[in-house]
Amino acid sequence: MHCEPVLSLRPHSRGLLIVALFLYPVLGCDSGSSSVGTLTVIVDGWNAEADARVSLEGVELCEAGTPNCATTNADGVGSIDLPIDEEITYTLVKEGYASYLFADIVPASGFQLEFLMLTDELLASQYERLMSSYPPEGEGEIAIELHPTFAGVTFDLETSGKGYYVDETEAWSSDLTETSSEGRGGFLEVEPGSFQIELGGTAEGCAAGLAWPGNVENSIRVPVLEGHRTFATANCSTTP
Repeated sequence: MHCEPVLSLRPHSRGLLIVALFLYPVLGCDSGSSSVGTLTVIVDGWNAEADARVSLEGVELCEAGTPNCATTNADGVGSIDLPIDEEITYTLVKEGYASYLFADIVPASGFQLEFLMLTDELLASQYERLMSSYPPEGEGEIAIELHPTFAGVTFDLETSGKGYYVDETEAWSSDLTETSSEGRGGFLEVEPGSFQIELGGTAEGCAAGLAWPGNVENSIRVPVLEGHRTFATANCSTTP
C-alpha cells in the first residue's frame, strides 16, 4: 500500500527530510525583489493501477488567507511569490485530495518542491483506524516526520488532540507510544490555532524543518486550520 510520500527539502538549516510527501532539493529562483522569494511546486498524485506518480493539474497553491494564488498546469507546476525571512503559511488544495497546510520561512533565493498529494480515500481509511471522522469538521490534523527517521521519539502537543504514530507497515496506530523506525506520527482532532510540539524520548538536537522554530530545545511550532492537514518536519542532529 502506497500510503505516504517521501520528502527531501532544500538544504540551508533544514537538510534532507523523509516524509509523507515527495519534496526535492531547492532550485535557486531569484524573484528579482529583496522582499519576496518564489515558491514553485510540482504536484503529483498516485495512480494505483499503474503503480506510478501522475502530474496533477488544477491544484490551487495559495499563500494562506490571501488572494495570492496559482493553479498547477498540465505538468503539475505552479508558482507564487511569498514574503521572505518571516513566518508564513501556504496551502495546496484539490477536490478529491487532502487539503494541505504548511508553515515555512522562505529564503530570498526562493525554492522548488515536488509534492505527492494523498487522496481523500486513503486518508479516510487511516482516520477510520483511529475511529475519527474524515474529513475533519471544525478541526484539523498535524502530520510530523523526523529526519533522519528513527524510533523512540515522542511528540507532545501543547493543546488537545488524538495522537498517533506510524508503524513499520505505514499504518497509523493509537497503541504506539513513540515513533517506530518510520519516524512519523501526528495528531487528529486539533483545534485551529498555532501550537508548539515538543520532541522527547530519543530526540536530540532537533530543530524545525518544514515548520516554524519552537521556543524551547527540541521543539517546532505549526499552524492548524479547519479541514486541513498540516504537514511538518523536524531535523535531528543525532540518532540513537
